[in-house]
Amino acid sequence: MDSLAPQFIPVGEVLSPHGTKGHFRIRVITDLPERFNPGAKIYINRQPFIIEYSSTQKGCFIIKVNDIDNPEDAKKLQGKQVEIHNSQIKPLADGQYYHFQLIGLVVFTDDGESIGRIKQILSYPGNDVYVVEGKEGEVLIPAIDDVIKIVDIKNRRIVIKAIDGLLELNKKK
Repeated sequence: MDSLAPQFIPVGEVLSPHGTKGHFRIRVITDLPERFNPGAKIYINRQPFIIEYSSTQKGCFIIKVNDIDNPEDAKKLQGKQVEIHNSQIKPLADGQYYHFQLIGLVVFTDDGESIGRIKQILSYPGNDVYVVEGKEGEVLIPAIDDVIKIVDIKNRRIVIKAIDGLLELNKKK
C-alpha cells in the first residue's frame, strides 16, 4: 500500500451496546461492508478483535467480537473508532482513491493558481465533493471528470479545470 498510508484506517464508529451479550451497533464509514463479516479482524483503541457475528439493522451494523461478552464492556467502546490496519487495505482500480490519500492534497487550477488543501470529503450518491481550505476560505469542488484533471498522490497535488463560475459559486459561507 501507499507509503503515506496511516498505520490504522477508520472504517466505523461504535454507537452503543445492543442486547445483553456484548453486541454493539456500528456506524459504517467504509464502502466495503464485508469488512464487518464474521471472521474479519478490526481494531478498537488499537486492540485487535475478531468479529464473531454481524447483521445490519436500520443502516447500522450490529456486531459481536471476541472478548466483549456483556453490555457493560460494550458500553466502554461507545464513541470509539473502529479501524483496520493498513495491511488490510484492498487495492482500488486506477483513478480511484481512498479518502485518506486525498486529505491534505494541494489543489491547483490548470493555470497554476493554488486554491488550497483538501480538508474534508463529503460523500454524496452522485459524486464526492472536496472541501478545500484556502486563503479566501473554503471552496467546494465536485469530484467529477469535467473538473478533476490530475490526481498526483506521489506529489500530493490535484489539478482542476476551473470551469466558469466554479470557484465563485462553490465558496462555502
